[in-house]
Amino acid sequence: MKIKRTALLCLIASTLLAQPSRAQTPQTTPPGDKPTDEQAARAAELERKALKLLDEIGDDARTLKLVENRARFQIATADLLWARDEKRAREIIGDALAGVASVTGALASGAPAPDDSRGEQRTQELLNLRREIVQLVAPHDPQLALDFLRGTRMPQSSPPQGAAYYQPDPELALEASLAEQVAARDPKQALRFAEEVLSRGYSSQLVSVLERLRSTDPEAASRLASDIAHKLRASDLTGGYEATSVALYLLRSTRGAADANAPRAGAPVVANAAAPGVVVNTGAGGQQFISVDDQTRRDLLNLLAGAALSAPSDPRRRGMTQNLVGSLQQFAPEIERAAPTQAQALRRLAGSDSPRLALEARASPPQREYAQLMQTGTVDALLDAASKAPPETREQLYRSAAYKAMNEGAGDRARQIVSDHFDDPQQRAQLLRELEQQIFWRAAGAGEVDQARAAIARVARPEDRAGMLTYLARAVAGKGDKEGAARLLEEAWGEIGGRARDQRQFSAQMEAAQAFAAVAPDRAFEIADAAISQLNDLLAAAATTDGFGQRAFEQDELKTQGGYLWAAMVNQCGAVLAALARTDFDRAVATADHLQRTEARVAARLAVARGVLAPNGGAGARVFGGGVGLRPIIRD
Repeated sequence: MKIKRTALLCLIASTLLAQPSRAQTPQTTPPGDKPTDEQAARAAELERKALKLLDEIGDDARTLKLVENRARFQIATADLLWARDEKRAREIIGDALAGVASVTGALASGAPAPDDSRGEQRTQELLNLRREIVQLVAPHDPQLALDFLRGTRMPQSSPPQGAAYYQPDPELALEASLAEQVAARDPKQALRFAEEVLSRGYSSQLVSVLERLRSTDPEAASRLASDIAHKLRASDLTGGYEATSVALYLLRSTRGAADANAPRAGAPVVANAAAPGVVVNTGAGGQQFISVDDQTRRDLLNLLAGAALSAPSDPRRRGMTQNLVGSLQQFAPEIERAAPTQAQALRRLAGSDSPRLALEARASPPQREYAQLMQTGTVDALLDAASKAPPETREQLYRSAAYKAMNEGAGDRARQIVSDHFDDPQQRAQLLRELEQQIFWRAAGAGEVDQARAAIARVARPEDRAGMLTYLARAVAGKGDKEGAARLLEEAWGEIGGRARDQRQFSAQMEAAQAFAAVAPDRAFEIADAAISQLNDLLAAAATTDGFGQRAFEQDELKTQGGYLWAAMVNQCGAVLAALARTDFDRAVATADHLQRTEARVAARLAVARGVLAPNGGAGARVFGGGVGLRPIIRD
């Protein structure tokens, strides 16, 4: 194992150093908008400061104990550097990947985890780390990302004894996700990656690869679909949902040569610009089908029909069988032609002699009438039908009537319908809350501020009101009224201000602060300072009590693994500082430096650098905790 890991490090080094430099100066102004000399000088100075900050971040990151923390910060730093200094970025990535390889190598060789009782958790954390690294490295060098995955493979945990399902291979899923990421930019490389996955097994993630390829390279999609179908022939579809779901997807998304040459009635036929000469058959709604040969199509039908007929004897797979039989209904005519014997057996299994393989549970005529009424009926017609409908349908009809009234602008009537016909107080409150939110979104989107504010006033929870006011502020600022937006945000702050009592309130405060950054930066800095002060207290207490509940620290460091509360809160503070970075870079850095823990401070400083070097987000936004911070609420 050590020899293999050493070989990986050599491979990574040679791959990194062998690539030609393609450094580019990033475009900082929209096309056609030439910056003034003063703006250009300010942008250059901001970039210089941000790049200098990245150097400091690298020094701080090297002092961290956890390899995973160092790797996340290094990869994020390299991602920001790549377009400006590819050679340096490759050096940083090399250090990060080598560090991760050393950890996964120790785990694969059987070395005990820091706490043996957490071995499975440790494996999952490293798996997530590798996924995050691939997401950031792949846009720059897909082959390097693939070499990294294969050189740091994790030992797969054994399924529970007696388990009656297929255990998906996470390594294959990771490689397939890499192929999906590459598909839009380089379909041929994505196809090669996907075929290499198929050489060792299959993954439901390949469905996403096909979805990308069907629009970018129909020929590659056809080839991959045929390869997957061939692989499935040797699979036991009764062993689990993954293979069955992949086979069903292929059945729904492909058409045989005969069908492709004879489109269904009403289905448009279009030429695909990505593959001149290739005619694509599309179904209702313009769905584009993947072309496969007729034999592949027949094999899929036989495979799925056989699985449905062979599984019923196992009670643990009864639900899967029922779903499979139901899914095959739409392909009944093809099954009749391709496998009449199996079609007859499926009809018996479904409890029906209908040649359409219909299930006994199919919708009854009254149910179909109710469904049609909910689509096209008036509010009065729905209320009348609900008063006579059976209990299991009545509530759905009343709900539909309320929403139809709301959509027609009759908000008062919609509320009255809910109040009169839903006796359960929790259900009634939830429905009224949903109605008010819908009324608000419609009003805010249409610029009807008074109506939107009226909807906000009827919402009970302060955090909900604050979020809606913040959204409305965004709409107002988008029309150029920053003063009006600031007033709305102050009103939102009145609902959620002060020392946060819980995570929900803290998140609402950070969302408001990010909105303030665009219309009142000083106010945003004030909120960020107070939040960081509270977060320092919370992190100190959390480190002391770690292990009594969620374990978010290791070797006295906050883990940057996604899913940890404290990491998410640091991430939210960082998102606010990123929004402020171009307004006052030095103050944003100083505010980040108020975080007392090194790992939290590095994350916040990295967010500030990202606010200058990648202000529109992108891959670099997915740094701390494996997820983005707050969504941008208001933009200049």
